[in-house]
Amino acid sequence: VAWIDVPGAGEPIAVVDTHLNARRSTRVPPERADRAYAWQVVALREFLSKVLPAGTPVIFGGDFNTGTVPARISAVSQPLIEGPHIDGLKTVLAKDEVIFTSRTEVQAIVDRNKDKIFFRDGARVGLRPERAWVPFPLASPEPLSDHAGFVIDVSLER
Repeated sequence: VAWIDVPGAGEPIAVVDTHLNARRSTRVPPERADRAYAWQVVALREFLSKVLPAGTPVIFGGDFNTGTVPARISAVSQPLIEGPHIDGLKTVLAKDEVIFTSRTEVQAIVDRNKDKIFFRDGARVGLRPERAWVPFPLASPEPLSDHAGFVIDVSLER
């Protein structure tokens, strides 16, 4: 967790990054990988509940490695951060605020259900995902990663 003093926000914003364990690349049986995933989710939820006071604005992103595996979906069925928050990519996709050339890639990221950025408003500032695009797509001759790199523009609402 990094606490960032953003000009105009009126309060520090907590920026949280995570990378939960994968499944196949762990090279252990899937059941074992899924148990470890569930343990990580519990530990992450407990940690964040201790360090993120209610009313703190939060940007929480990373590689959640949930995918379509029922055990993993169940593990994250309870929110990882307390309080109302929104999924940034799903929000901008629903508002049709994705740069046209990135729409297919953004939809693929949402469908893959691994990489996410969540936003939670603070007591004095709201965080509004405005637009998204993918500067580092998977569908390129030499992708930089096995994940598409995406950006979400956020506005502050006071």
